[in-house]
Amino acid sequence: MKKVLLFVLMVFLGQTLVFAQGRTVSGTVMSSEDGLPVPGASVLVKGTTTGVATDLDGKYTISVPNTGTTLVFSFVGLMSKEVQIGNQSIINVTLDPDLKSLSEVIVVGYGEMTKREVTGAIASVRSEDIKNLPVAGLDQSIQGRAAGVLVSSASGTPGGAISINVRGTASISASNEPLYVVDGMPIYSGNTSSLGRGGQTTNVLSQINPNDIESIEVLKDAASAAIYGSRGANGVVLITTKRGKAGKAQVDLSMYKGIQEPTNRVENVTGSQWRELMNESRTNDGRPALFTDAQVADAPNADWFGLIFQQGTIEDYNVSIRGGTENTKFFVSGGAFYNEGFLKSFDFKRYSTSLAVDHKFNEKVDLKSSLRLVNTRQNLNNNDNNIFGVFSAATLGRPDFEPFLEDGSYNHAFSTLIGHPLALAQEVKNELNEYRLQPNIAVGYKFFKGLRFETSFRADVIYGREDRYNPNTVRSGFATNGSGTQANNLFTTYLNENILSYSQTFGDDHYFDAIVGQSYQRYISETGNVTGINFPGPDFKYITSAAEVNSGSSFRTEYALLSYFGRANYRWKDKLLVSASLRTDGSSRFGAENRFGVFPAGSVGYILSEESFLKDSETISLLKGRVSYGVTGNQDGIGNFQALNLYSAGSNYLASPGFAPSQLPNARLSWEESSTLNFGLDLGFLRDRFQVSAEYFIQNTTNLLLNKPIPNTSGFTSITENIGSMRNNGFELSLSGNVINRGGFNWDSQFNISFIKNEVTAIVDEATPINSLQSRAAVGQPLGAFFMIKSNGVDPETGDLIFVDLNEDGAITPDDRQYLGKPNPDFFGGLNNTFTYKGFDLNVFFQFTYGFDIINRSAQFNQHLGFSAWGMSELALQRWQQPGDITNIPRATSLDPNRNNRVDSDRWLEDGSFIRLKNLSLGYNLPNSVLQRIGMRQVRIYGMAQNLITWTKYTGWDPELNSNPGANIARNYDFLTFPQAKTFTLGINVGF
Repeated sequence: MKKVLLFVLMVFLGQTLVFAQGRTVSGTVMSSEDGLPVPGASVLVKGTTTGVATDLDGKYTISVPNTGTTLVFSFVGLMSKEVQIGNQSIINVTLDPDLKSLSEVIVVGYGEMTKREVTGAIASVRSEDIKNLPVAGLDQSIQGRAAGVLVSSASGTPGGAISINVRGTASISASNEPLYVVDGMPIYSGNTSSLGRGGQTTNVLSQINPNDIESIEVLKDAASAAIYGSRGANGVVLITTKRGKAGKAQVDLSMYKGIQEPTNRVENVTGSQWRELMNESRTNDGRPALFTDAQVADAPNADWFGLIFQQGTIEDYNVSIRGGTENTKFFVSGGAFYNEGFLKSFDFKRYSTSLAVDHKFNEKVDLKSSLRLVNTRQNLNNNDNNIFGVFSAATLGRPDFEPFLEDGSYNHAFSTLIGHPLALAQEVKNELNEYRLQPNIAVGYKFFKGLRFETSFRADVIYGREDRYNPNTVRSGFATNGSGTQANNLFTTYLNENILSYSQTFGDDHYFDAIVGQSYQRYISETGNVTGINFPGPDFKYITSAAEVNSGSSFRTEYALLSYFGRANYRWKDKLLVSASLRTDGSSRFGAENRFGVFPAGSVGYILSEESFLKDSETISLLKGRVSYGVTGNQDGIGNFQALNLYSAGSNYLASPGFAPSQLPNARLSWEESSTLNFGLDLGFLRDRFQVSAEYFIQNTTNLLLNKPIPNTSGFTSITENIGSMRNNGFELSLSGNVINRGGFNWDSQFNISFIKNEVTAIVDEATPINSLQSRAAVGQPLGAFFMIKSNGVDPETGDLIFVDLNEDGAITPDDRQYLGKPNPDFFGGLNNTFTYKGFDLNVFFQFTYGFDIINRSAQFNQHLGFSAWGMSELALQRWQQPGDITNIPRATSLDPNRNNRVDSDRWLEDGSFIRLKNLSLGYNLPNSVLQRIGMRQVRIYGMAQNLITWTKYTGWDPELNSNPGANIARNYDFLTFPQAKTFTLGINVGF
């Protein structure tokens, strides 16, 4: 029982409407489980909005009418009780534990059901779990909280890209991201920027205000996700936003402010150390030194990181009003979020407003509507997998130069290649301003009890404008007098769905419900940009000031999806649970011979704890076994016109217009298909005080979309076909429990861990793996397996790296490469503990990922030990310098190609395993007695730290980085990517 924890969430019931004439009744509410009082229990006059909440001692006093009154006592996790007042003035009640605490309602595709009835694999995260987290997007908030769901940040960019994999990676060329559905609308979740910035991409999920979210469900197995057909292979994330509730209007205000800094810092060598090291490199190579002893001793020492780092700030403000009558309910909210990153020139702002209105016209007709408008403004810059970025330039900048000249201008003497770090931060303009509109309306008609029809119309519209300006002041030797680009992007999705639902109970033992539906969705993407050069000066940053508009382009693409679907659920005696679904998708992306795909699924569950031999057990309150099988698809790997014979228009070298064939048709082109077999076991102990959920799954993906080589005589080199296959299998375990509940002290704990194995089982040619950098898609290997030369450390006599000559031919060549690591973790998960005492609450949340590798390409560049244009990491100070030195960093040299310090080998392959104290928060809730005096429902003040401590052996800035977001093969590369932020916030929540 979460008595104290939920006390402040239920005191709104204490807002009493005093009757003009009546009397008072008082008493105490107790729990039969431990005999303790129940603070925050609801005491309502039945049929009215009059109610109070019990105080910390479980006591209450309520005004009631003189005659004919019934009181309703309730508390979360306990069974409600109704008591007729009669002539009583003192009523003490004892509430029993709710033996069906798993009756919590969760959202499934096109419906709802209780957790107890679920026969598929679904993870659920509630709004209480993620509120007040200092993050821009909802995807970051579920990190480590759902078994089987691996969430990782691409970098520390405010509002930047996040990767979510549900039960591993299942595609080589298509997307591995799940389908996101917000209030029934499958939304566009790709990159909305049309201008390249290295690995910097946008994250449209950060356009959803986390404070507007009621719950997040992740459909993990095919039986749960098959209702979404050709888009469900990577799982489905259902996001349900808050709506109105009948009762007195509730006003909620929340705000927090905080500061940010890097989670880690990797220092570079000083100017003197750099020059000394360069001299040593040349000496080792038999060349004269570059610097005299005096030049080494007197070298400047530029702190490039100190110039580009600042104290980041984060702020969040939200207000919402929720209420209504039985016929009309409403929810309205507004929010503002500001995040100025610790790296100069990177920030993110969000302004959001939402309105939801539900109205019941009569017993037959009802309407549900919502409107969400969001504006995000983001300053991005080149970075991540790009040497011309702010963080990149600081990482690679030579330290033996003064950052500024005597007149205060930038010193570009060293920056001809990469640019001046501070100039890149302050002078370059890179703005993205986006608006997102999401209207939603649904009209329902009830034919009779159990039979209902609903038609809905939804849209998701994103408009964005990008402005970029690169002046000639960021580096010397800039070819033009500044260049600028303006881009406009429009992404539009329309959806119409028509659903007929039926539910009926037959006798006492049989329950049946079903839905049949039709859906039509259309997506349109339009982009255009224009570029100008030669500007009058750095203060003129828009295209209109360019002397020459030298390029421009525009692009439009679209696709449509026509679908029919149905699902049926049957329940017998609350024991046997059966569910089956079927969806058929017709996509304009598919070839003419495979226009429609069929995706069936079925699942069965049995609740053994309802049998007579367990029903009265004091120990086992739930024992449920589940098995499911289904087929889902992935069509995101198919281009919108991939199946067609295409022509491209343009001009030749004479500037004459024309067109030419650009793609061969493939009428058989189809979706990637995943079939999943899932076994589940749910256990509840001691009246569900402790709960266990275990899953084992096998997922086989076939018809992978790959490019098949064809004879050059066709005029083309390849054609896209459905060829490859892949397998994922794994085990997931979730534990939760109320560990202690004594004397006002409560301890709740949740733990989850997932073990997932991935293997490529077929590609176009087994003897020809698909390569991407040092990663491969190869049969018998996990996707993205690292393929490189193995090193055996440093020879203590010579200081040279020792490489393994795999084929023993006496030379180190690419033929000596072998599989040496993988990007996929052995296991990952999270541990969450919440402690409450009186009005205090403490939350400690750990996230962990173990058994994966990272290629530290940043180290490969800035541990070069001999390249005169770039700076070096201070790890270079651990290099070999004389015979007998034992170290894993070789001698300084830049000549010998086999011993060059930047050769691709497992020297740069590191263990990325980490444990992170993700969130630590301490809060205090004002007691009910104080709230009643000041006329408030809730006041909570708190402090929180995020990404507080990270335990890892990784030598880079952050083990949770990826320079190539969205890549399927070349994953876990850390190339000039700046780390996540360590955040400290103070906040307050107020409710009226």
